[in-house]
Amino acid sequence: MLSDSVHPSRSERYRAGSPWADAVDHPFVHALTRGTLAPERFGRYLIQDYAYVADLVDALGYLIAKAPSADAKRRFGSFLLAVLDGEDHFFRETFALLGIPETVWRQPPLAPVTVGIGQTLRAAAGQGSYAEGLAAFLAGEWVYREWATPVKEHPPAYGPYRAWIRLHSDADFSAFVDWLRAELDGLVLSPTEEARAQAAFVRMVRWESLFWNVADEAW
Repeated sequence: MLSDSVHPSRSERYRAGSPWADAVDHPFVHALTRGTLAPERFGRYLIQDYAYVADLVDALGYLIAKAPSADAKRRFGSFLLAVLDGEDHFFRETFALLGIPETVWRQPPLAPVTVGIGQTLRAAAGQGSYAEGLAAFLAGEWVYREWATPVKEHPPAYGPYRAWIRLHSDADFSAFVDWLRAELDGLVLSPTEEARAQAAFVRMVRWESLFWNVADEAW
């Protein structure tokens, strides 16, 4: 039987053709996982990320509507509930801990990259095919699992960083990313659909690599 290295899966091919290292090997990630990131930088990043979550939630709604099976709809729906419950609680709790008032995080000025990544995901999920939306969505979630998983056993001491890493490396999240990959890998696509899905994946990885920089910008 031929190995995956001989016949890589669709998701592996997409990753190989994207600026993957730029997204998962960023200085912000290193500082976060080592616990040396200044809390104010993390706060600026979280404010923009919380704004982006609104687009992610909309994208999940589109994916639920377009998903071809009841099982896929349930999986997206379960993840949507997790975002609106546990992850939202993390944001609000951390904003309070960092002393960031609701007037600041509720409707902040948006960085151009926040607008760009949100529009890209919404367009892929809402205007594109199921494959395009799935590929774009997978890109973001997979990037986060990739940087968080290596440090889950030895996270930094600072509570918010430990919690953020745990959210993106626990068993449920990891299983969801595995399912997203399997779902994408199993689709039967025409050459045109294949090209569009891969382009959506690559665009999202590129945006993810840029998004870390919002920690050093004021808007």
